[in-house]
Amino acid sequence: MKIKIVNIFFIIILLELVSIKIACPDTNTYNMTNSLMTRAKAMGGAFFAVSDPLSSAFFNPASVNLYRYPRSTRLALFLNPVGAASLVNDANDLSISKKYDSIDWVNTAGILTKGFAISRPAFSAVLILSEELPRQTLPDDQQNKDLFSSKGILDWNYDVLAVKLRLAEQISIGASGFLFTSMTNDSLSRRFGSSYGILIQPYSYISVGVAYFDIPSNVADLMFLQNRIIDETINVGISIKPFNSLSFSLDSYNVSEDNAKITRELHMGAEFVPGKLLAMRAGFFREKDTQNDVYSVGLGLIDNDLFRSTDDSFGSHNFAINYGLQWKKLENINYYQHYLTFLLRF
Repeated sequence: MKIKIVNIFFIIILLELVSIKIACPDTNTYNMTNSLMTRAKAMGGAFFAVSDPLSSAFFNPASVNLYRYPRSTRLALFLNPVGAASLVNDANDLSISKKYDSIDWVNTAGILTKGFAISRPAFSAVLILSEELPRQTLPDDQQNKDLFSSKGILDWNYDVLAVKLRLAEQISIGASGFLFTSMTNDSLSRRFGSSYGILIQPYSYISVGVAYFDIPSNVADLMFLQNRIIDETINVGISIKPFNSLSFSLDSYNVSEDNAKITRELHMGAEFVPGKLLAMRAGFFREKDTQNDVYSVGLGLIDNDLFRSTDDSFGSHNFAINYGLQWKKLENINYYQHYLTFLLRF
């Protein structure tokens, strides 16, 4: 029964993608070098109640999930081999400025060393560096034709520091601080933002997450374009795992926004993990402002815990290679967003 449900879900998404691709011309944008969003994007962005070692630092810091048995202080380092290759290739094009300050040097290192994490029994902290921002506010203008590129990353990025505190077995709270770097009128601008979250697990197979975002005004449009999140809004999600290998998630974005008819959105996703070598994902949502349907599919390959002991394993899946594809149709043109995350944990 479980396999049939999963097969039907994925077949519907794939048939929709294939049928529209045949009928319309394509335009592609690649987020293949400095993005941690692949798993979330493949699940339609339904991620506010989903546990993850790194991506949850953005969506809901209360759902950051590191070591399964954090009996003592544990440290983790995440390296990005794709970022290392792009760093060599694009070394002279990381920024329009030739004078780097200390933050630029940290973000340059972050292209290779994507993140750090520390875990204790009731406390976790995650630092994520050089997460890429889109460059423009219109889909046509933000396209990156290079498959693997770090060009301009020092001028368009954000860093995240997330902390999580487990109050009880079923309740966790968390907070994230953001440092946004962007270009405004040909000058570099840096602003701080924040988010706050809570995760409640009344049963082992159900999680409910709530997250609030405070985003600087100069990047609010970019964050909405990239992640569909409105500044100063509350977002709610639920994740259900009817089986250990299968999960479904449903999120309501921007539920506290006054103009709900335009911005409040339902996002849904699913993930099937038959083992530590493969994960299959799919998702869907409808953009309220454009009424466009957005479909997504994705794969995860080779769990970083595959060759680790139980004591050294994470409490949620942490696949080394993740690919995600989001599609939407706009004015008879197919827009494809490609995502890749390749991280090795040490």
